[in-house]
Amino acid sequence: MARPTRIWFLTRSWWPSQTGGVLVRDAQVQALKKLADVHIVTPDYGGPIRDKDATVHRIPYLPSRFSQRLYGVGERLGVIPDYLSPWARRAFSYLKDKVQAGDLVFATTGGEIGCFQLGVMLKQATSCRLVFNYHDPVTYTSVNGLVIDDRIHIRRDTLESQYLKYADWVFTSSKTQLAALIQKNPLLVSKSECAYFGWAAPVEPLATQFAEPITLAFAGTLTRIQGIEHCAEVVARNPRFRMLIIGNWRQYTPIQAFADHPHFSFHDSMSYEKCHAILKTQAHLGFVSLDGEYFGACFPSKIFEYINLGLPIFGALPEGDAKEVINSRGYGIATKNDVKSIEQALEGWSSLFWEQCKNKIAEERESWSLVERQSSMVARVRELLSQKVQS
Repeated sequence: MARPTRIWFLTRSWWPSQTGGVLVRDAQVQALKKLADVHIVTPDYGGPIRDKDATVHRIPYLPSRFSQRLYGVGERLGVIPDYLSPWARRAFSYLKDKVQAGDLVFATTGGEIGCFQLGVMLKQATSCRLVFNYHDPVTYTSVNGLVIDDRIHIRRDTLESQYLKYADWVFTSSKTQLAALIQKNPLLVSKSECAYFGWAAPVEPLATQFAEPITLAFAGTLTRIQGIEHCAEVVARNPRFRMLIIGNWRQYTPIQAFADHPHFSFHDSMSYEKCHAILKTQAHLGFVSLDGEYFGACFPSKIFEYINLGLPIFGALPEGDAKEVINSRGYGIATKNDVKSIEQALEGWSSLFWEQCKNKIAEERESWSLVERQSSMVARVRELLSQKVQS
């Protein structure tokens, strides 16, 4: 007897990691479970986690930290398609006799292309249906002619295009990214769409009232991609503002210069529950930043968390969906990520404007739930599952 159809969800990370990406992926899995049995396939990076749930398949990643660095260099130089490529080949050996033609493989990316590579191998071997879901652009591909940075690397646009030919449908997390992909791959126009993410689970709304000094809160991973130090420089010399930072600040050198400054308070990374408890009682503004026009194709998941909390938003962002949503919908102020622009934009915050933003977010908060935002994705996957298997 043929077994029921399965959805194989390929992701570079899964619980117990508590990144915004994992939170979103978990909510996607819950939505997809309404359509079929969902099996998660993810690298086992050598931690102690051993799932009791038989639907979570942790395939050993194996390499030492030293070889992980080598894989990263090999990726940039084009020696291997992706730092996850050895894992993808290992996962294929494990999955090739488990995935069937009637199944659907849902491959995600947050910059890596290894899950797409695995999805293509499975499609070639089994004729399964294949969906690509972009959380962010594939690193070392171009976005509207822009590249991620000036480090020496081999562009992966050709490789990406080769993989995209095998996809039955492609979802992006921003309209900017969708347009950039279609510009490079015109055939995608008939098999792609933007499906915004959203907040995963409702939380109690903001408890703070407007007061000065105004506290900007940043919660998440700090890297050069965010460029949070530009805003920090402004806050350090502006008595109207304070800055609350939750995350890996000890590992990010540019922000350590403010560690002893009276306008700043720091917390190490913590659970979402603890983070939300701090934000809703201590923050006036949720801060989000990206440093570079390339990242206009990204839509940071922390924006959805701020909306969930009812927290007005201050953004230092490139042109793109995230900046447009914040400004056009009245959720806050988003400006360029440079000192002068941030300095000028912060002067726009007043008690009246803050209340207006807070009320607008409260009014539209439910429309940004992930269930609501991903409904088109679920409908499309249902349609793909209903199609007859090509022999």
